[in-house]
Amino acid sequence: MRLLLDTHVLLWFLAADPRLGSPRDAIIAPANDIFVSVVSLMEIVVKIRAGKLRVDVAEVLAETKAQGFEFLPLAPRHVVAVAGLPVHPRPS
Repeated sequence: MRLLLDTHVLLWFLAADPRLGSPRDAIIAPANDIFVSVVSLMEIVVKIRAGKLRVDVAEVLAETKAQGFEFLPLAPRHVVAVAGLPVHPRPS
């Protein structure tokens, strides 16, 4: 199976956070290919700079690589695709 981890799942996995629960089994299964978007790394940096997250992004990057996860790049065509998505209001 091919799995794309979102930012929270990546951070919870790397921190062995119990909130991750049973999806952890799928992440560690050798038969699965695990992907992380570089956008998640950018989101981590934004949260660090806003004071909402205390992690070392270099350590997150190193541990993500050590786990054998594959990084997915952001290409210009992805930006164009996102520009065409509808805007959803933030939950109140």
